[in-house]
Amino acid sequence: MNRFTSPLPAPSGEHPIEHRSVATLAAAFVTCQHPELCRISATVAVGGESRRISWCTLCGALGSEQAGAWTWQPSTLTSLLTKGHFEELATLLHAIRRARALADAALSRCEDGAARELDDALSGAMKTAIVRDLERLDDALAQMAPPASVPSFP
Repeated sequence: MNRFTSPLPAPSGEHPIEHRSVATLAAAFVTCQHPELCRISATVAVGGESRRISWCTLCGALGSEQAGAWTWQPSTLTSLLTKGHFEELATLLHAIRRARALADAALSRCEDGAARELDDALSGAMKTAIVRDLERLDDALAQMAPPASVPSFP
């Protein structure tokens, strides 16, 4: 099984954050805070004035500092990942967990072969890293900006 480890310390500062699924890894890109220790910076002259620029090695964003405030431009991949994408995935994962609970309840009342097959299938899904990391994905969703409104056409 692939394991992705971020060079960022965990919130407690003790251990690196381990991303066990592509969903939590992608969510980490989207919610990156661009920590100082993960930036490669330079000072450039623009129109006779100096400006500090940085590249975040964690998420690939480019930043520029002006008047003490940083403005970040996410990498193309990161900018394509919207809150809506993660919400759809989280909805699916919550449904898998709920279906597993219902299958367990059905098995306790009967010995139906179909219920057992469903329970076996859902047991396999429950063992995947993406389902086990659902709480981390929910936490990342809470940090993300709301999805941009999409214009509707008549």
